[in-house]
Parts: sequence; C-alpha cells; structure tokens
Amino acid sequence: MNTVQTLIGIDYGLKRIGVAIGNTLTQHAEPLEIIPNTDFPSVLARLQRLIQEWQVNALVLGLPRHPDGTAHAMTQACVDFHTQLSQAVPLPIHWVDERYSSAVLPNQTRQNARGQTRAVTQDDRVRERTAVYGERMRYAASRLNAMKGVRCDEPNGSFYLFPDITGA
Repeated sequence: MNTVQTLIGIDYGLKRIGVAIGNTLTQHAEPLEIIPNTDFPSVLARLQRLIQEWQVNALVLGLPRHPDGTAHAMTQACVDFHTQLSQAVPLPIHWVDERYSSAVLPNQTRQNARGQTRAVTQDDRVRERTAVYGERMRYAASRLNAMKGVRCDEPNGSFYLFPDITGA
C-alpha cells in the first residue's frame, strides 16, 4: 500500500525563498509563501513551523543550472543551503532540476480597485487557493458528518479529511 506523502518544495534565492506545498497523491504543488532570506536561523524557524503545520514527509529543493547543465553561482548557493538544511532538518531532501522552470510559469496580472494593472503575486494565489480548498474541505466534512454513524473532524493546518466510520 502506497502512503501519501506531503512535500515542501523550496525555490532558494539570495533575497527570498519560495515555498510550495504538494503531495504524492495529486503529484501537484501549490505556492504556499515567500520567506525573506534574511538569515539562516530565521528561514529555518519558518520552515520548521511549516513542516510541523503541514506534517511534511520530505523536502524538494530546486537546483539551478545553466541550460547546458553546468553550475553557476546560484548552484553553489543552493548546495550550501542544502548542506545547512540537511544538518538541521531530519527529513529527506530531494534535488530537482529547475532549468527552464521559469519559462513554463504563466505571467498573470490583476487590476486593483483603481484600475491599475499589477502582477499577481504568489501571496494572491495562495490566499485564493487556500480559501477555495478550505471551503471544499468544510463542505466535505459537513456532508460526511451528516451521514449516520460517521464523524469527521475538520483538520487544523491541512486539507485532508479522515472520517471515523466506526459508528456506521
């Protein structure tokens, strides 16, 4: 039996670190947040809170390279970050080749209340998707709880539901 694993994806940058959450069931990840890269202890503290909140099983760290596969300055910065992280976090950390990853992401914009166009940020997407997933989770939990003999508590910090059917 395969176990669903929750993963945090990390896009390391010298100023900001992008964090995404995904799982092995859907094989899909969604942007979660951006962590300011001020110092390693602050970044580590935030990652550890996310790991605990989302009950993460492993981390995925993007490894930037030139299109021909050779390393560049950010490659070494990511390797250094991986070294620090692997000493501080007792989870597997998997590398992923992130060449061309920026080329496949959509460029989205949104108009504000004044009609000005601005880029849609990852925070916008996270807020929207979190609200939608939360609404779906609450609906599913209410439908399960309406069933005779079924009890389903709403999870805290997750969108997974684990109904108790022992009374059915």
